[in-house]
Amino acid sequence: PRQKHAVSMQAINFQDHDLHLSRSSSPRSNRLGKACIIICFTFSVFLALKRLGSNFDHSSAHFVEGVEPVNTKSQATRRCYSSIADFSRPLDGEWKETLTQPPWWKLQCKYQPATSSCAYHEYPVNKRALRLAKSRFVPYKCDLEAFNADLFLRALKGKQLVIAGDSLSQQLFHSLLCRIEAYVVEEHIPWGNISQKMKGWCGINKKCMPDNGVHSHYLEAPENPVWVICRHNVTIRFVSIKGEAWLDKLDFISSFTRHSDLLILNKGAWRQKGYPAFKTSMEELASYMVANRKLMPTTWWRETNPQHFQGPNGDYVPGKKLPPSAKTCVKPARQRLKVHHEDPVNKISNYVINSINIPIMYSAHSMMSAHDAHTFTGGLDCTHLCTPGVEVMWIDVLYGWLTSAHAQTYLSCPHMTSGSATCGAY
Repeated sequence: PRQKHAVSMQAINFQDHDLHLSRSSSPRSNRLGKACIIICFTFSVFLALKRLGSNFDHSSAHFVEGVEPVNTKSQATRRCYSSIADFSRPLDGEWKETLTQPPWWKLQCKYQPATSSCAYHEYPVNKRALRLAKSRFVPYKCDLEAFNADLFLRALKGKQLVIAGDSLSQQLFHSLLCRIEAYVVEEHIPWGNISQKMKGWCGINKKCMPDNGVHSHYLEAPENPVWVICRHNVTIRFVSIKGEAWLDKLDFISSFTRHSDLLILNKGAWRQKGYPAFKTSMEELASYMVANRKLMPTTWWRETNPQHFQGPNGDYVPGKKLPPSAKTCVKPARQRLKVHHEDPVNKISNYVINSINIPIMYSAHSMMSAHDAHTFTGGLDCTHLCTPGVEVMWIDVLYGWLTSAHAQTYLSCPHMTSGSATCGAY
């Protein structure tokens, strides 16, 4: 708006100057003056519009089906993931409020745990939940397509989508379900009983956890699966992988999936034994995947979400807590905000995953700046995210991949083979 105003004021000033010349000059000099003014004015407008285009707000790309964005026009020249290069690097951009309303609010979505609903526990005392719910990541050089539930499910027609990992992967799972809730035809979502600790979780608005256990947490186990069946014969399932070894859980996943199904995998937040042990765990995963490629579903690795604790890489430091007066988690150092920066956990996992030719869903960079997007339930939690909020980046990347011609080719491959020019090699 400021640049547009500057252009219009410039036009007004030229008109005033033109009027002054016409009153004080001869007819010939007046015509020459007018010609010079028109040329100068045209060139000035061209420069102003060029600057305006370079700073244009690419905010049209993010809106959930049924929710209109504030700005529906974009100057970006292409869709994200239309280029193969997009699959091998993080998108650079910024968070902006582009929605006129949240995709859902408080516990309106039946799959939303109260523990991560900042709107349920904070609003209206703290209105950040509304800002986070209306925000989307806006890349500078491409448009992330608006999420469309029907197109998303059509891209997975007849397949299973398995989201496996820790509690952050569960957040991806329930965020996705809240966006396709109207398309679910059958479900098995076992909620755990509310614990005594959870009964004491009350927000700054004095709203406490629901007593009946619904909206508490998913009680997932091999004998008690968490899944939904949607239109277009799509099954979406969550499998918890935390501190336990990879191999048994991966054997379990391969027992009910086909290679044509899709697995979104991560458990990077569980590295309590330090980075060397985490590297060893990732190498074990790589060896398993290479030996069992034809038995496993098509696999995409989700980058580990950045934490915002007091450690040098945002890690949690045992015994070191943020003061009770803290309003947000720790703002990341400038170095961590660079687009090519990798925290140690992603530097390790990305190197190992790239070595076995599994695509990486780059999302850590986009969430690095979101140090104020974490939950306060039961104390300041600098790992888990308010939902709906910046976790939408996982949804947008997943949707962009699934609806890309490149990803569809990859998903339809009969077997993953390392180094293949057509299957699994971006």
